[in-house]
Amino acid sequence: MLISELLAHPDQRKELRRFRYGHLLGPSLTPQEIEAWRSRHPRVPLHDDVVGLLLVADGIHLWADLDSGRAYFGILPLAEWCGVGDHVAASVFEEVPARALVISYHDNGDYFLLMDPAESRFIWFDPQSPEDAVVIATTIEDLLAWWWTQAEELDPRRP
Repeated sequence: MLISELLAHPDQRKELRRFRYGHLLGPSLTPQEIEAWRSRHPRVPLHDDVVGLLLVADGIHLWADLDSGRAYFGILPLAEWCGVGDHVAASVFEEVPARALVISYHDNGDYFLLMDPAESRFIWFDPQSPEDAVVIATTIEDLLAWWWTQAEELDPRRP
């Protein structure tokens, strides 16, 4: 196929789009919603500071596309958290404790934020280099500070 034929295809058209970015926090959960999640996942403890975060915001999307509601990477709402064995990329988590939860998304699957709920440890996991997984925080306060620093690279105002 010639490049001229590709460029002439109806899908190949210029369009003017306006992107709007901002920080989005999911609506807070009620204690009853958290208890309902706990009853569906009885073997997964949620540390008090994690519950405290969920009572304020359920999902964190810094520099999100305001039309889609998602960022390039973000922290998922509680309903989307899943065990590493239940994740679509389960095979990359062979070295991860089975009780760990995947609590983030990343558009290209480069990294995952894992939470070890038994110890309230947050692990930044690179599926391409599992041995380089690093504990980034043991408290929500430290996690949020670290997350903000990572999200700064998404700031659309940066040159």
